[in-house]
Amino acid sequence: MEVLQNDTQWTNLQAFKAVADLGSFGQAATALGITHSTLRRRVDELENWLNYPILVRTKSGTQLTPAGEDIYRHVEEMAKLIKAIKLTPNPTNDVAAGTIKFHVENCLAPHLIAPRLPSFFNLYPDLRLLLTVAEQAGDPGTSDVDVSLTVDPPQSSEAVARKVGVINYACFASKEYLIKNSVPQTIQDLLSHRTLNLAQYMPYLKLLVPEVEKAMSLARHSLQTDDMVTLVEATLADGGVAILPSYYEDLYSEICALDGIPIIQVDLFMVYHIRSKERTSIRVLTDWIRDLFESDESGHFGPGWTPQALSPLKSAAS
Repeated sequence: MEVLQNDTQWTNLQAFKAVADLGSFGQAATALGITHSTLRRRVDELENWLNYPILVRTKSGTQLTPAGEDIYRHVEEMAKLIKAIKLTPNPTNDVAAGTIKFHVENCLAPHLIAPRLPSFFNLYPDLRLLLTVAEQAGDPGTSDVDVSLTVDPPQSSEAVARKVGVINYACFASKEYLIKNSVPQTIQDLLSHRTLNLAQYMPYLKLLVPEVEKAMSLARHSLQTDDMVTLVEATLADGGVAILPSYYEDLYSEICALDGIPIIQVDLFMVYHIRSKERTSIRVLTDWIRDLFESDESGHFGPGWTPQALSPLKSAAS
């Protein structure tokens, strides 16, 4: 009874699970949207309440103690039960209302999804979205995320993944930057340019295009950030060469994709809990996402996209 009445300990258990899932206090604090000190306080409170350690702090991150592994399994089961309760529809009044936790990839949230949200709110004025762009927001099959637009396939059998398209990544730079600094023709040419990097890219580049990952690893990045808006603004301001999704080609005339560097294609999935379709609120959001990509005629989310020709710009640069 004490545990059920103590909301604080459930909050602390969720904090502990985030640290265990992500392997570090820093990443977990970012994912939860709280400060590093607040997260440490919650884990300390939990350990004091339990009266034994559940995490071991190391220079490389964190590790679970044997007792912590047992606690983690219990918290996972609790999270599944809470998820099941949340997904239970009201048979007498199942309408598009309430709050949906919606995770969107950092490269899509600010410039693709956000500008289209007013039309969604006009259709469903009683729905509220809690939109997160954390690098790892959790699997809709086990976490409190309801719907995810992600490049990471789910690990849980409780989650459903629908491929909605691909993200075509290319190297971009402003036209002014290229005129002043020349146009990179090969991957190796990138090593002589200022490069701007989004931290979340590297795992995908390493898996899909090793030569690009190697070049970007060797490059001395003038900017390393975890924020997509910062990366785009720096590119627009003639900051250097950055890897961006192809759709930025249509958003900003000041920048252009380099046609001599390989394009990287990453599958994009819409993920939700297997029982989510029983809820009208989840169904209208997933239908809206599906329609958004199915109705797209730009070609940016299909496998056939190629950069626009840069021949006039190359002449200017030479």
